[in-house]
Amino acid sequence: MGFVINISEVTGFTGSGTENLDIWTTSADLSDPTVTTVTGDFDLDNDRMGDGGSDPAGGYVFSSLVTPYGQLVTDEDTGEFTFIIDRAAVIASGSDQVVSFTVTATGTLGSSDTDTVVINLLICVTRGTLISTPAGERPVEDLLIGDDVLTADGRTEQVRWIGSRCIDAAELDRNDSLFPVRIQGNAFGRDAPSTDLLVSPQHRIQVQEPLAEMLFGHPAVLAPAKGLLNDSTITVDRSVSEVEYFHLAFDQHEVIMTNGLATESFHPGPTSLDGIDRDAANELYEIFPGLRSNANEFGPSALPGLKPWEAALLSKSSKVA
Repeated sequence: MGFVINISEVTGFTGSGTENLDIWTTSADLSDPTVTTVTGDFDLDNDRMGDGGSDPAGGYVFSSLVTPYGQLVTDEDTGEFTFIIDRAAVIASGSDQVVSFTVTATGTLGSSDTDTVVINLLICVTRGTLISTPAGERPVEDLLIGDDVLTADGRTEQVRWIGSRCIDAAELDRNDSLFPVRIQGNAFGRDAPSTDLLVSPQHRIQVQEPLAEMLFGHPAVLAPAKGLLNDSTITVDRSVSEVEYFHLAFDQHEVIMTNGLATESFHPGPTSLDGIDRDAANELYEIFPGLRSNANEFGPSALPGLKPWEAALLSKSSKVA
């Protein structure tokens, strides 16, 4: 019987599987804009210590990889490989993607070992939300501090602060109240929103409805998304494995257009400040120093805000959504 060889991925992938048919897994988090490639390297690992070393005399054979989400470049002498991610294609798919391929090494006496590489390409589903600007719609993740954004009433305001929080599958499992609300295209009328829009359950939507003035004394109000659920066009989306929530702040609270639907900008107050991390809060305090000592310093809401039960009452009593 020939000498049995074993190869291992030696740059830090997570190994699993059987002794001679290993599976090596890693993840690429595309919420970081600098993540464009995944690299790895296989070496002989006959002592199974994972520290690698030399390469087999017969070299390596990589299986072909046909995927719309990137390109695989390999070195069959050294076992090194690079997967070049097509970020635009992955993000446009709207969900996490998985690519995989095999690596086979052959020894001098004909023995071989085949391992599988699995790469998880992770995105946050609210990336791609389109924000209306004087130059047209732009993905929220492309906006920079100082950029101009159109408000729902046609004014131009500069972005003063941008924050985001990516929530992974483990955190969603621990706290299912963090799952996003999906607002289907045209839920509030033609092109409102123009395409499906994902928001946090607490994110408030502008509702302009005659009944709002009768019930709450104002023709336009801000209603939290979780109060507008209707089991058809506005639902909790539990299918996502990860979600990223973006926050845009201006000099004052604004109503802006997201995928063609009027929704609120970030309004820093006692409750909302508790929902962002310390570094993000410190950035806000640098821009708006008064918030550090008084969380109500930022100013009033752009429109009257409803509690979830009030939003539900308005939704069920009118033609909202």
